[in-house]
Amino acid sequence: MTNQIVLSPPRVLDANGAPVANATVNFYLPGTTTPAAIYSDAALSVALANPQVTNSAGFLTTGVYSASAVDVVAYTSGGATITGYTFRPAAVPVSGSAAEAITFAATAEIPQTNVQAAIESVVDRIDAQIGVSGWGVATASPLLTSWDGASIAGGAYRWDDTLGGAYPTGWSADSGAAVFARGSATTGFMLAANDESIAFRPLAGSWGTWREIAHDGRIASNADAQTGTGNGYMTATTTKLAIEAQVNTRRRVGSGATPFEPTPGSLIEWAHGLPSRPVLVQLRLRCITTDGGYAVGDEVFISNTPKSDFSRGHTVYIDNDTHVKVRISSDSTPFEFCQKGSATIFYPDTTKWGLIITAQV
Repeated sequence: MTNQIVLSPPRVLDANGAPVANATVNFYLPGTTTPAAIYSDAALSVALANPQVTNSAGFLTTGVYSASAVDVVAYTSGGATITGYTFRPAAVPVSGSAAEAITFAATAEIPQTNVQAAIESVVDRIDAQIGVSGWGVATASPLLTSWDGASIAGGAYRWDDTLGGAYPTGWSADSGAAVFARGSATTGFMLAANDESIAFRPLAGSWGTWREIAHDGRIASNADAQTGTGNGYMTATTTKLAIEAQVNTRRRVGSGATPFEPTPGSLIEWAHGLPSRPVLVQLRLRCITTDGGYAVGDEVFISNTPKSDFSRGHTVYIDNDTHVKVRISSDSTPFEFCQKGSATIFYPDTTKWGLIITAQV
């Protein structure tokens, strides 16, 4: 980067404000008395003598440029230091990036010492990581070395007949592509493809069984898909359930599209299908016929706290690892909340609302 050295004031003046003719202006490397290389042009092609001498009016006769910051010290023709002329002037970049002139505190990961170089280093590191994972590359994705590796980085890969490990049933050493996504350090899933089919494999501490996606034959049950057991073929639905079980650990029961008409005082149970007992359960009503000012599609989260006499409300509880249970109050209109657009309490008609329950581990 080239800097233009800007002297302020623009001429050399003594303590009384009078111009100093024939003053010598020295340019040093910062913090030293080593003369810096200075030039008369931004291309740094025409070298100047250092020091420079002012004219009869106290001005330098040319602009001064350098490749870096400098310290300036000015002396009279008799060699006395001129008051106020030991300083580091502003350096105005005229080529390169201004960020190059800003220092950066180097780290072990980013050893660069100016902001421009540090930014470029970070970008290079990001590009390198993206390239290693196979995302965003314009050439071939990295080659997968084993189907069974437990420390594979998430990303897109290719595979060929050198690949070791357990192949999907019926597959031979061939070539294809694979995508691996992690839900955590120990969970995730892999999708692999050859010329004929796609296979799914879950990771939950250790690798599960490969299952092919699509075509007729043995179809994996929803439970098998979610728990990573069995060897049935995967459909789009069971693939979605398996991915949710391995990555999202969240299940939604019911679309809210049909009326929720509970029997007063009843106990309702849902099999959540999650790999362990939920830590968060939410219930909400979805409007399917306008009611209380709510439009079709509006959703209202309903509180888990019943009234003290249990005349309205519900209680959600879990007493095993497989089901969520909801005890409904004894009233024929068991829920209450504010009308839409006002603070007026109303009791929703359960024939006009559907129920959605979400459980998460």
